[in-house]
Amino acid sequence: FRAAGFGWGLFERTWTMRGFTNSLMDAVVETSFYEELLDRVTEMHLRFIEVSCQLPVDGIMFSDDWGDQRGVILGPERWRSLLKPRLAKLYEACHRAGKTTLTHCCGNVSEILPDLIEIGLDVLQSLQPEAMNPYDLKKKWGDKITLWGGLGSQSVIPFGTPQQIHSEVRRLCEEMSPRGGYILGPAKPMQVETPVENAVAVL
Repeated sequence: FRAAGFGWGLFERTWTMRGFTNSLMDAVVETSFYEELLDRVTEMHLRFIEVSCQLPVDGIMFSDDWGDQRGVILGPERWRSLLKPRLAKLYEACHRAGKTTLTHCCGNVSEILPDLIEIGLDVLQSLQPEAMNPYDLKKKWGDKITLWGGLGSQSVIPFGTPQQIHSEVRRLCEEMSPRGGYILGPAKPMQVETPVENAVAVL
């Protein structure tokens, strides 16, 4: 399975251009300006998708950190009004070309997971157990979306024992894999504080 990606999603593009604080203020007090900015970025991303879908790939990998570990940064309602309809256009463009949609997203986005399923996201990557319970998400939504990650890059990998890592990998395999819809992996790249023996245990 091969995926093409172009990084920096709609939300991240706005704050790389405007600055993080300015972008959040735009979304609240300059909403019409912020929506125009999002529309222009969406058009640019539709062109990226058009070109990417001509490559010999199976899916398009998006990346946009909508959450921190407490929840959706813009708040779920503002995310739904500002980002959801524009993301739906991007996912639809991928599906029209016969491509799977995947997205990397950090943080706790459990509140908007039903929305992501509704607009056609096929795979959610960076399933952070420090932010969301992967086992709960599997029970609620595992038949509708593929979940990717689940092994804690901020918890068990750097700070557990090799035996705890083996135990968690076994649990993930046993509880997340029934009926498919799960890709086992660390939630994030291995962090610098990870002991060598723990990195070996992950492999």
